[in-house]
Amino acid sequence: MSIPMITFVGRSGAGKTTLLVKLIAELRQRGYHLATVKHHSHGGLEIDRPGKDSWRHARAGSEQVIIAAPDKVASYRRLDRELALGEIVAGVSGVDIILIEGYKQERLPTFEVVRAANSLKLVGCPEFRFAVAADVPLDVDIPQFDLDDVEGIADLIETRFLTGTGHCGATSDEKERKMLSYEDAWQRTMQHIVPLGVETVDLACAIGRVAARNLCARVDSPSVDVSMKDGYAVRSADIAPASLQNPAALRLLGLAAAGGSWQGEVQQGTAVRILTGAPIPSGAQAVVSAEFATDDGSIVTVVNNAAPGRNILFRGSDVTLGQQLLAAGTVLGPTMVGLLAAAGYDCVSVVKRPRVAIIATGDEVIAPGRPLQAGKLYASNLVTLVAWCTHYGMETTACLVQDRAEEIREELATRIADHDAIITSGGAWKGERDLVVRILDELGWQKVYHRVRIGPGKAVGFGLFEGKPVFCLPGGPPSNHMAFLQLALPGLQRLGGYDSPGLPVQMARLAESVGGQRDWTQFVHGRLDVSGEGLVFHPIKMKSRLQEMAQMEAVVMIPEGRERILAGRMTPVQVLARFSARWRKSRK
Repeated sequence: MSIPMITFVGRSGAGKTTLLVKLIAELRQRGYHLATVKHHSHGGLEIDRPGKDSWRHARAGSEQVIIAAPDKVASYRRLDRELALGEIVAGVSGVDIILIEGYKQERLPTFEVVRAANSLKLVGCPEFRFAVAADVPLDVDIPQFDLDDVEGIADLIETRFLTGTGHCGATSDEKERKMLSYEDAWQRTMQHIVPLGVETVDLACAIGRVAARNLCARVDSPSVDVSMKDGYAVRSADIAPASLQNPAALRLLGLAAAGGSWQGEVQQGTAVRILTGAPIPSGAQAVVSAEFATDDGSIVTVVNNAAPGRNILFRGSDVTLGQQLLAAGTVLGPTMVGLLAAAGYDCVSVVKRPRVAIIATGDEVIAPGRPLQAGKLYASNLVTLVAWCTHYGMETTACLVQDRAEEIREELATRIADHDAIITSGGAWKGERDLVVRILDELGWQKVYHRVRIGPGKAVGFGLFEGKPVFCLPGGPPSNHMAFLQLALPGLQRLGGYDSPGLPVQMARLAESVGGQRDWTQFVHGRLDVSGEGLVFHPIKMKSRLQEMAQMEAVVMIPEGRERILAGRMTPVQVLARFSARWRKSRK
């Protein structure tokens, strides 16, 4: 069924019906048409009102009773078995969405309702639960609402299940003619994807992972005041006049080493030999470095002063207990992992890596390594997509499928079960063998958009199949690549918990003017150079599409409504990994 369905579940008394009644009214006020299903888990339910004529018909033996009036009709019948939900809603039409109360075991997007007085235990299927409403905070990694936040819940349902589908009165031709802007497509992609769950990994394995929560220091580091240099711990006043011509002499009390603590107190006229990282002895105010002091085993001779605090790393200088070190959504790098170790962490909560299935379609496409027959070509799009996903730490599975509807349908149904997202490559346009979107429509996916006003890549599609994101990319290499970089990659990064999805952006000066079409967003390939004023973007246009893609180091976006960006202008550019590698090599 192509009508989106949501099931609302929770324990008895949690407030499902109360919430649904308010939600129905809110969505109707926003102009949507709805159907609802109420599941009653016990037999013997009396649907009709005792004593009414229709009730008497049923009592007399009528197996199906239909009640008709000028403005509504109702029907009920006796059953010898409980109907499956699919059978119940099979005849529903003319609505934008079906809201279902109950059926907690159904493989449908699930909204859970929780009331603390009943139980905090969740009852719905975790893999289909997309949000929860409760009267107390819950430890869940999905959107959470207050039981009375009907507008917020309606906003989520509208953006995730209703935006971009068109109202039920729109014809399919009208929907096809509506092509989203790039900005709208990007926003809807972000709105419909929720980050995956959380797992805990050892700190050494956290490189490239995305922090699932804000992380605060668990300890002070250093835990005490320590010396930053080898030298002598002193009282500042004792050496204030010290110089080469007028050295200060102090009595040596002992040695303080890192990892231990010197027992005693630095008093007037005394000093303690101290090594880097050693705790500052009691009474000492500064450390005079070894280059300005010597000792003969009993007397320290100092030829320079040291103000209070000199060469001392105070407790908590690196990190302070409770200090926020990073925000959820941050990609962890080596130095950040080192900081977390100093802050008391040995493991960290990260968002799970997306498991991505990449399905390339086409009778003409074959796997690299096989003999190339006339009329065939190697699956370069597939390999490029796998490489990008691998670059960003995603687990990928790749396969080739011929343009056979049953094969494509089976592959989609199989892969969605054990992956978090699907990318299809090819078959996204309107040709006789462009089957992917049509098959997804038949399978009942929730299509968010198909075709976007971008060039290259306008045939891109996106939706949710069994609650999981599916990106349909066109087959032409430039279109395939750009649709992936601009919409699929940010969506997958969002799934992986990124706080700022998309390619990194820097400012660059245009070496040449670039142009596009006013009525869509144009993306231009280019190479980067480094000048004394910063980065310079050089557009590239080669006869070979694949060679041009291989040479590109950055992308300039000409936004919709603008036809040209003139040479010499500073403009944002999306930077690819290739430039970073080439720039490092050129500096050697």
